Amino acid sequence: SLFITSFLWGISSGSLFPSIQALTFTSVAPEYRTEAASSIFNAFDLGIGAGSIAFGLLAEHFETYKAAFWGNGFSLAIFITFYVIYFFLITPSKRLSLTTTNQG
Repeated sequence: SLFITSFLWGISSGSLFPSIQALTFTSVAPEYRTEAASSIFNAFDLGIGAGSIAFGLLAEHFETYKAAFWGNGFSLAIFITFYVIYFFLITPSKRLSLTTTNQG
């Protein structure tokens, strides 16, 4: 099961990075692409480091790695909740205001 998990993690990381870079490069001016790419990599590395420390401390505190996995699942559920709220409640109003501005 560890092999399958590692394989799936590799596939998700391999598809996530090109998508994020493409989104980043199309969102910034060409002269700022280097800075944008380095910001994405720095944020990714910072997240890996902070998550490793936080969930390592959680596992140490509860003396089991099960707590770290539950904590990771809980933080993922919070992230998905915020993303759904943003995507379905905030983004449509922004799209609507952009559409009416561009038509008028």
